[in-house]
Amino acid sequence: MIAAWAVGQVIHTAASDQAALEKAGRAVVHAELLEPIAATSTSGGPSFSSSAPFHARWITPGGMARTGRVDAPVDAEAGTTVRIWVDRRSGEITMSPLSREEVLTRTSLVVLLTILGCASIIAGVRFVTLRRTSRRQARTLEGEWRRIAAEWRRRHL
Repeated sequence: MIAAWAVGQVIHTAASDQAALEKAGRAVVHAELLEPIAATSTSGGPSFSSSAPFHARWITPGGMARTGRVDAPVDAEAGTTVRIWVDRRSGEITMSPLSREEVLTRTSLVVLLTILGCASIIAGVRFVTLRRTSRRQARTLEGEWRRIAAEWRRRHL
């Protein structure tokens, strides 16, 4: 449990630092949807996605106008604005920074895997120890049995 706590502390600190760096290097801007991009389904079947690709225009944190592909709700229309995350320096679209929930999820998963790993190691050591102990006891019992059998034969035969 101490190992899991220590690993959890390290992972939580690292993930929190990563989230802070990501948040510092990214910004939310509003993109104006220009027109939908024609859907090309690779499977040929219906799409169950809640978003659709659009050509859009936005202003970077540095004040430059950019255009590119953004995902917007399926029912969005040209002229609608959507929030997007962009890199503060380049203005390129990027993923949102790690949220507090994502940091906690990462930490929880690593702690859980650490606990399971430690439990597996303990179970493995226990199995090997019990197996060796059982073999040693079996050899001792077999030796005792041979000694008693020889003595019994001598007395009764």
